[in-house]
Amino acid sequence: LFTEVTLPVDQIKQTHENDSLLSSKIVFQRLNNQSNDDRVLSIPSSILMVPKDSLYTFFENNKVPDYELSFYAAYSSSTNTYTFSNISNLITALWNTKKRETASNPSWTSEHPNWNKVVLVPISYTTSTSTSEFSSVEHNMGLTSTRLVGGPANPNQPILVNVVYGKFKD
Repeated sequence: LFTEVTLPVDQIKQTHENDSLLSSKIVFQRLNNQSNDDRVLSIPSSILMVPKDSLYTFFENNKVPDYELSFYAAYSSSTNTYTFSNISNLITALWNTKKRETASNPSWTSEHPNWNKVVLVPISYTTSTSTSEFSSVEHNMGLTSTRLVGGPANPNQPILVNVVYGKFKD
């Protein structure tokens, strides 16, 4: 099971179409398990954010997070969160695709309902010893589990996207 997230791309770019999106941070708060059962599954240490439409090709093509369309976040036990520090490239890419495609096909968004959806996938990875960069990423098929704050019946604070815009003068 993956967590599906609808990114508020339209709301982020609304009234800021001509501004540069400098930074966009999103934090997913983890809900603690209230069970006293000893068989509670462990928490995934790392998750990947990737566009829903690219999920299978990401793993089939042995890709690694590129911080353009795919992003990595580690679990922080001190804050009980997964933080994606800057997904502005992804938001800009999704917006530009929508803008380009709807210019020639006004019904494009209804034909592509997943255009602004991403999935969060537990991963395991290896890094290069010399550069500490990702050398491989795999879907973590181990027995891990986490519940994140969100969803239509969310009783908690809403998930916020912190955005920084830049406006350049001529």
